[in-house]
Amino acid sequence: MDAVLVESRVREQIRTLDLDPVQDSARVLHLIQECASDLFAGGSMIDVPALVLEVHHQISGFGPL
Repeated sequence: MDAVLVESRVREQIRTLDLDPVQDSARVLHLIQECASDLFAGGSMIDVPALVLEVHHQISGFGPL
């Protein structure tokens, strides 16, 4: 559920900024890190680095085949 929320918000930002998730992978990663930090900062039990990696793989095309 947490990954879905982050992914949805980041995909919206990608559309707004007209980014290509494959070509602009580093920028997309930065957007994911910002979004996850904003949502889950301060005492969250979420593994933010793992969440960031999961969402980045889903958005940039490196998810499960």
